Parts: sequence; C-alpha cells; structure tokens
Amino acid sequence: MHRTLAIAAFLVSASAFAAPAQQSAPSQPLLPQSFAGFSQSSAVPAADDVDAAVLHEYGLTQSAAATYASGSRQLSLHAYRFGDATGAYGAFTFLRQPGMHAEAVGHDGAASGDHHLFWSGTTVIDATFAPPSANEPAVLATLGAQMPQVGGAAGIPPTLPHYLPKAQLEP
Repeated sequence: MHRTLAIAAFLVSASAFAAPAQQSAPSQPLLPQSFAGFSQSSAVPAADDVDAAVLHEYGLTQSAAATYASGSRQLSLHAYRFGDATGAYGAFTFLRQPGMHAEAVGHDGAASGDHHLFWSGTTVIDATFAPPSANEPAVLATLGAQMPQVGGAAGIPPTLPHYLPKAQLEP
C-alpha cells in the first residue's frame, strides 16, 4: 500500500515538471497600420480562394489583406502566416509565378513588374503596387523587417534548397 502511494505521489510530482500546456500567443496583426510612408487605407477580409486548401496544407494559421496609400501610389497586400518557416517557404514556392525573378526581400523574394512575393519568418507577403516605381523593393524590405520572427524549431527554414545543384535550377 505504501509503495502504491509512493508511486502515485511520484507521478503527481513528476507531472508538475512536465512540459507546460502550449498557450496560444495573442494574435498579432499580420499587417501594420503604416510603414515606409504608406498608411493603411482599408483592411479587407482575406478571401478564401482556390488556393486556400493548398495553403492550409502548408499550415496556414492566419491571413489578412489591406490596401495602403502613399500620396497617389497604392499598394495591395495579402499576408499569410503559417505555423512554421517550412510552411511559409512551401507557400512561397507555390505562390511564386513563372517569369518572376529573384529579389532580395525578406528571407527569399520574387518579382515580376509591380507584383512582388516574399517570405520572412513564418509569413508570406504578396504585394502589388500601382503605379509601379523603382523603390518597391526598399518599401517591402521595410515591411519584411517588421514581420515577427519565430524562434526554436518553428523558425528554422528548410535546408533542402541549399543542397540542390544551382546549375540545373530555373531562376
């Protein structure tokens, strides 16, 4: 009987040291009110589209859309947050369109004309400027620097792309 009580007491005390239950962090807004001279003029509910099922497979946890203005310039943003950096990278490769060239924005970026796509941390940003201008990458770099970064295993980007032979990759 004493042995049973001792085992029960041990189990109860050991459970006190077990990993605490995960608490969901308060949801941070995906898109800021303003950055790089652009101010949010309207927030639009992120629409479910034909890509929603694929994005959910990558671990989509939150999405948002907004329109920004800076003088006569307009910027439309769609943001997608994933459970980890691997999901964000996967979604980036899925959303990237043929003909986009590499762009040094966020962790990895691509652009074609006034359409830009990049990922940073666990977030993917899809941006379209009107009218186009030369400073678009700098504006988006400012936004990318504001994206929250995740630590631990969730923040580690996939390493597989670094092992692929560069000579045979399409740009």
